[in-house]
Amino acid sequence: MRCPKCGSENVFVQRVQEGSVGTSRTVERRHIHGLLYWLLIGWWIWFFKLLFLPLRILFGHTKKTGRKTTLYSEKTILRTMATCQQCGHSWKV
Repeated sequence: MRCPKCGSENVFVQRVQEGSVGTSRTVERRHIHGLLYWLLIGWWIWFFKLLFLPLRILFGHTKKTGRKTTLYSEKTILRTMATCQQCGHSWKV
């Protein structure tokens, strides 16, 4: 490879990070339990929810927590750059 400015063949080529793009999305988690859980524990949880539902409505406490998870992914943008070791000129390859 030759430098377009001075014509030297002493050129260093490398990948340079130009930036990154991130995306996020919210996913609802489902709690899946087995048969043994529902036979021993799960049935009385619904009983207590129905028992205390009038109190929750009366005092306005209807907030659900721990149900949603935010997933974040990032994509790195790379660019190939060349730098002449003789004159210092750099350009995109």
